[in-house]
Amino acid sequence: MDQLSQIVLVVMAGMLVITTFFVAFRILRNLAFGRRFRSDLAERMSKLRIHKMLEHLGRDRTEYLHNLPIVKIENQLRACENCAATDTCDDVLDNGHPVPDFDFCPNHPDLLQVVDSTPKTPTAHK
Repeated sequence: MDQLSQIVLVVMAGMLVITTFFVAFRILRNLAFGRRFRSDLAERMSKLRIHKMLEHLGRDRTEYLHNLPIVKIENQLRACENCAATDTCDDVLDNGHPVPDFDFCPNHPDLLQVVDSTPKTPTAHK
């Protein structure tokens, strides 16, 4: 191998190493951002009635946040925030009514799909 080929090889190897480290850094940064984002969603969810609904259905909030698309979670949180049936929801959740009584909830159909598509937690609340 002549000297020019060696220089090109060293430059290309250096570029490959730099690219590898850059990609690894971006992946780790993205994982940290995703963890913070889901933590913020969990905090937002804990202030809404939807977390009580998930507990009532026997679902873990962390599992819910990690198994559903963010867009769907955001839509469900927004629907819960803007819900007009909060008094009914509080009454039903506090008194432990069965799931069919949740027809007033705008998230009811979506949450039933979540229930049908995810495994139950070992101990359901209420």
